[in-house]
Amino acid sequence: MAISINVYELLVIGDSDLVIHQVQGEWAVKNPKIKPYVRYVQNLCKMFRKIEFRQTPRIQNELANALSTIASMIKHPDTNNIDPLDIELKCVDAAQAVRLIEQIHAGVCGTHMNGLTLARKALRAVYF
Repeated sequence: MAISINVYELLVIGDSDLVIHQVQGEWAVKNPKIKPYVRYVQNLCKMFRKIEFRQTPRIQNELANALSTIASMIKHPDTNNIDPLDIELKCVDAAQAVRLIEQIHAGVCGTHMNGLTLARKALRAVYF
C-alpha cells in the first residue's frame, strides 16, 4: 500500500527482534518456510529511499496485541485475501480503564475464564 501511494520513507515497527534482524540481513534465516517471506520483504525494502526498522517489545505494543486478538477471532472464507478492518477505538483514561476492567471482569459481562477471554470482551465492546 505504501508503494502504491508514493511513500518513499518508511518506519517499520515490529515486535520480533529476530524477524527485523533477518529482514535486514544481519541474522540468518534458518526456517525454510520463512525464507520466501524474508526475501519478499527484502525486495520490497529496495523500493524505498529510506526504510528504518524499530523493535518494540510485544508488551509495549498494545495495538499489535489488539490486532492479533482480533485476527484470531475472525474466520475468513477466503484465506488468500483478507479485507481490511475499519476499527473505531474508544480510548479511556486510567480511572475509566480500571472501572471498565472491573465491569468486564465481574460485572455486566460476567466472569471471565482467562486473559484472552477478557481481552475479547473488551474488544467486542470496542474499547482499547
